[in-house]
Amino acid sequence: MTLALRHWLLHKPRQAMLCALLLALGIGFFTAHLYQSLVEQDFQTLLDGQAQREAARLEMETMRGQAMGVASLFGLNEPLLKELALGKRDSNNPEGLARMKPARIMLGADGIYVMDDRGKIVAHETDHDLSVGKNIKFRPYWQQAMAGKENVYPAVGSKSGERGIYVADAIRAGTSRNDPVIGTVVIKLLGEQLDQRLTSFGVKALLLAPQGVVFASTEPEWLFAIHGTPTPERIEAITRLNQFGKAYESGGTPQILPFDLQESEIHIGNRRHARSMAQVHWNDPAGSWSLVLLGDLQHTTPISVMVTIGLSAGMGLFFLQLVALRAYREGYARRDAVAKTQEAAEKLVAEARIKSRHAEFGACMQQARNLSGLTQAWFKQLSDFLPMHQAALYVLDSGELSDGTESLILAGFYGDDRAPGRIGLGEGLIGQCAVDRQPLSFELPPQGYWRIGSGLGEAPPRRLFFLPVMRSERLLGVLEFASLDPDFLDHRPVIEEMLPLLAANLEIVLIAKRTEETLAEAHRVEGWLLGVLDGIPFPVVVPDAQGWIQLANQAAVATFGEDLRQPGGVPLARLLPQGLGNPADVTWAARRDGSTFQTRLAAFQVPPHPRFASGAGVIFSPVAS
Repeated sequence: MTLALRHWLLHKPRQAMLCALLLALGIGFFTAHLYQSLVEQDFQTLLDGQAQREAARLEMETMRGQAMGVASLFGLNEPLLKELALGKRDSNNPEGLARMKPARIMLGADGIYVMDDRGKIVAHETDHDLSVGKNIKFRPYWQQAMAGKENVYPAVGSKSGERGIYVADAIRAGTSRNDPVIGTVVIKLLGEQLDQRLTSFGVKALLLAPQGVVFASTEPEWLFAIHGTPTPERIEAITRLNQFGKAYESGGTPQILPFDLQESEIHIGNRRHARSMAQVHWNDPAGSWSLVLLGDLQHTTPISVMVTIGLSAGMGLFFLQLVALRAYREGYARRDAVAKTQEAAEKLVAEARIKSRHAEFGACMQQARNLSGLTQAWFKQLSDFLPMHQAALYVLDSGELSDGTESLILAGFYGDDRAPGRIGLGEGLIGQCAVDRQPLSFELPPQGYWRIGSGLGEAPPRRLFFLPVMRSERLLGVLEFASLDPDFLDHRPVIEEMLPLLAANLEIVLIAKRTEETLAEAHRVEGWLLGVLDGIPFPVVVPDAQGWIQLANQAAVATFGEDLRQPGGVPLARLLPQGLGNPADVTWAARRDGSTFQTRLAAFQVPPHPRFASGAGVIFSPVAS
């Protein structure tokens, strides 16, 4: 401890107490957030476990539940249903309906269907409107059952318009599951049962179809919302299924789920939620369904608890500092206590030496903004305590040579500027180290290899050492060291100890370099496209995926009477009050002053660009009067 610090602690107690209070508040804030992070991690683990358990139970309750058991028994052991499927009895035969009704009542089902091998409904036991005679071979649950696969298929009834859970199995010619399939039996359960099941989980939950459509949810406003971008091709594919009712009929506009389920943390309103997903396998040919649980993170760590923990930790540390300051002042005259304190401090310094070295390396390299600066900072730090005389760093080229092969390029060197600028993978010792991704070391370097030079002459190195620079099992580059010290490899643990710092910073610099190149290309594309569009005499706009205009030509600005390129953008819907309509139809467009004019719309493709996620632009063609 310096004399100035001793004087400050002993003679300026108020300033010392203020610093102690600030430090305590900082530690308290850190402790509260650390506690929050740990609790939220535990909550995420519990939520993941709950999602897996509930998905397994939901799958068991449907694929191995009572309804599936009844369907399987009917398909194997009920002669009347077999005769109905084979057409040996009239449709809706009273005896067959009488056999199905007790099962429907027991299951609380909406209805039980029997279909023949052509998809025609030959019997329908229900309290509602009958569907006898209707052909439903387009339904995947009939197709799967006819293939001998029991399955569960949630869908909206094409006639009732209500959600249903269709549990389907095959009707066999005999009493064995190996006998030929002659028809299907389907039990329709009420879709609201899924909502009730999700509500029992105690958190917000939804059931997502393989196509990304919400079929059941604890939140009614999420029903039939689509996750992700509803491209026309995607909506058309979903519409063809005829699975999700009016929201996906021709011309319908489905709502979009107001959050991205790919994120690990979901924001709903002003509250944060942990997200967990688990698969539900129902033999749906489109793929597995997804059970999504959203747990409110703010319930796990209330503000009052965090404030209490933070204040407790901070005040505890503050009082400990006060006691320490008082003890130091009172014990200043006792030389023996001071000596013991100094000895303990020296031990702590020795234990923290490695951490300090990491901090120095990290602070130095974080200031580098390019490969050359990063390399020089790395070698400068190493040279302070390693007997290295020459060194070089090669990085894996992100591009490719004209013959399609990757190579290593020189990022920087130390002690000698004669290192080659580019080396192919597998070429020489450096290229071989890159291919093998294993360290190489030599006591006697190969003939004609590096010679270490100085103002007095040159000498061959006594040790050569090659080390691959890896990040998450991915090769970033290769380090090469040459030294006149025969014991240079004794310092290998130090180099390997610092290698992760180099790898992390090297990856950051390489990513920043690629990002700059990508942004430059994006600006070039945007400028080129705007130049092309300004040459078109008709109004042209390019919206993003959400319908906000990102680019407009001079004709559009003049026609609509406002700067459509202003920051924040203008919604395309404001220009088209009646919507896009069909491309060939005449529609109305609105100017800024409220006046309207007739136009025909035409779409065109735009080059890939981060701002133009929709991939298409709109041309307003004039209508002949």
